[in-house]
Amino acid sequence: MVKVILKRFSGHPWIMAKDILSIEGKPKAGDSVLLYDRMGNILGAGIFNPNSYIRIRMYSRMPVPLDNRYLKDRIRKSNQYRLDMGFSESYRMIFSESDGLPGLIVDRYGEGMVVQILTYGMEVRRDFIYKTLIELFEPRFIYEKSDTPAREKEGLEPRSELIYGEIPDDYAVRINDLLFRFDVNQKTGMFLDQSENYLKVMRYVGDGMSVIDAFTYMGGFALHILKHRNPFRVVAIDQSRTALQFFKENLSLNGIPDEGVELIQGNVFDVLGEMKETFDFIILDPPAFTKRRNKKENAMRGYDKLHRLAMGRLKRGGYLVTFSCAYHVKGEDLLESLSRVAMEEQRSFYVVEELWQAKDHPFRLNFPESLYLKGFILKEVE
Repeated sequence: MVKVILKRFSGHPWIMAKDILSIEGKPKAGDSVLLYDRMGNILGAGIFNPNSYIRIRMYSRMPVPLDNRYLKDRIRKSNQYRLDMGFSESYRMIFSESDGLPGLIVDRYGEGMVVQILTYGMEVRRDFIYKTLIELFEPRFIYEKSDTPAREKEGLEPRSELIYGEIPDDYAVRINDLLFRFDVNQKTGMFLDQSENYLKVMRYVGDGMSVIDAFTYMGGFALHILKHRNPFRVVAIDQSRTALQFFKENLSLNGIPDEGVELIQGNVFDVLGEMKETFDFIILDPPAFTKRRNKKENAMRGYDKLHRLAMGRLKRGGYLVTFSCAYHVKGEDLLESLSRVAMEEQRSFYVVEELWQAKDHPFRLNFPESLYLKGFILKEVE
């Protein structure tokens, strides 16, 4: 393995070109390299890509090659961690740098898998990765959904295709105690990072409450509430006609009556702005308003507007649940937005509970980017 000497090392797994002092050899894109400090101390091993702004992605603090043995061991251990955490059917099995496999994401949906390969290092090992997934887990199907902008930054073309097996037309997966049909072409399928929050949020909904589930997608929050609580009315809003069609199918699939359920296709900002009715419980789970640090100010204006619209539709003494899945928007930023808008609207709230991504999306301490989902449950002070 080629030896790379660093000028500085913070412990973060991303090594930029400016942090490299020298390279002893000529590594190719995708090669594993050994990392050293100026004093000759070994720091670990990483994947080299001369075409990426992130020149090296560290995968281990040990001097081990990224060979077939390492890959198979990390895949097995990553899955075992989820099993140890209590996940069994639908969960994120591999979460990129958090699992020592930079750029590899594997979501397990019952007997099937959806995979994203986002870095050059994983791309050149793609065939062995699929061979290992098939050998270890015998999935019914593997679908690759590698079509995000991250691949372009690595010098890779997008790819979206069925790799192995077949996906039945009526394929459904279990999340908690609910069955979901879903669109494999949307992200990596379902938003598995909210699986634990579905249960946490649902517990605060009382019998007879009216609920808005904004950005409902395929109905994760709304369906949990409808199955386990006794709401008077549930309004689910999403811009995607396809997502709302899946919502309807999932209602039927779980034997949940559609009485008192209203599905609205449209822009959430417009729908909330035009509504006159008020609700006891409002859930906001928007897509990321920004993926770039320099656009954070614009994103915060978006959160302010969304929170203002939601508070305008919230009954006195009601609950407001809000999330951000944008890494650059921190928990404290979300709280500042809520506090700022509450002051403008002359309303006061308890912060009842803080929420994070589910444990199958592990947050690794030396990799802050792995903590991206944050949220809060608020209740108005009466």
